[in-house]
Amino acid sequence: MKKMKAIVLEKKGLEEKTDYYKPVITKPSQILIKIKAAAVNPIDLQMFQGKNEAKSLKSDILGRELSGIVEQVGKNVKKFSAGDEVYLAVLDMGSNGAFAEYVVIEDEIAALKPSNISFLQAATLPVSYVTAWQIATRLNQPKTCSIFILGASGSVGKALINLLHHFGYQNIKGTAGNEESVKQLMKQQLKKESLISYKSNNLKDQIIKANRENLYDVVIDCIGNEMTEIGAQILKREGLYVDVTNMKTTNASYMLFRKGAVIMNISRYSEPELFYKYGEILESLSKFISENNWYLQEFMNLGELSSDNLYEAFNLIETNRTYGKKIILGSLK
Repeated sequence: MKKMKAIVLEKKGLEEKTDYYKPVITKPSQILIKIKAAAVNPIDLQMFQGKNEAKSLKSDILGRELSGIVEQVGKNVKKFSAGDEVYLAVLDMGSNGAFAEYVVIEDEIAALKPSNISFLQAATLPVSYVTAWQIATRLNQPKTCSIFILGASGSVGKALINLLHHFGYQNIKGTAGNEESVKQLMKQQLKKESLISYKSNNLKDQIIKANRENLYDVVIDCIGNEMTEIGAQILKREGLYVDVTNMKTTNASYMLFRKGAVIMNISRYSEPELFYKYGEILESLSKFISENNWYLQEFMNLGELSSDNLYEAFNLIETNRTYGKKIILGSLK
């Protein structure tokens, strides 16, 4: 049995192994990928800490999104060949997570990497853009509607701004945590006065003031918990509340009910028969990235895959020192 390097989740913490079994293709619809870069997300930290998302773990290797090179394909695979450069959100749909040298997946969840971006950049995109794509394509609102994004400076928020602009929405405002995040969002053509620090005094009033003292047609919540109460307060009666987190407080749920709000839930496609949607969305995204001069997610590369670098990534996320950038583990080789 061939071996590979992997960062394994043990009871005592993360363990770096060089003798972890290398996954093999067992179905004709699968492909084997040599991983070139993997993104580190807050949900990986939550799983490491044993929080709610840990219930969905199907492998002792964490990591949700990656880019890499196809090394081998099953006999029924038509859209990929050995040597193709791909990117994908693996979630629990592969043999293991992204913090390893190799992964085996169903071919339908991957897409060819846009040729004009690096493996490192590609690894920042899958999870945030699949989520943002669901939001942008399901909105079905007038293009002039007022939209407020709670958590605009996060990776989903930034992806969403690109897509909303692409689909013709222009009246977009949101929260940002610091000056660096504000600068990044301004590069996406948002005005500084449209960006409100979530640390502001009288946050609700500041958000409404930014919309000329009007409540918003659409609120998109990428944060959850207590911030959902702000979201409920700034939404107009019978407005649309887009819930990405499923972490509304009881009070927020009550306020939204009293307003007759329409709730749109955004969740990952967890049923196997829907896995194909990941690949379809990423294929559309590849086309858009190749044709549009989008400002893509900034990232910090901590270097090659190692337990030390993954621990450092978790520390940066937990202490809020990512400054709006996505953390990547990947070799430049």
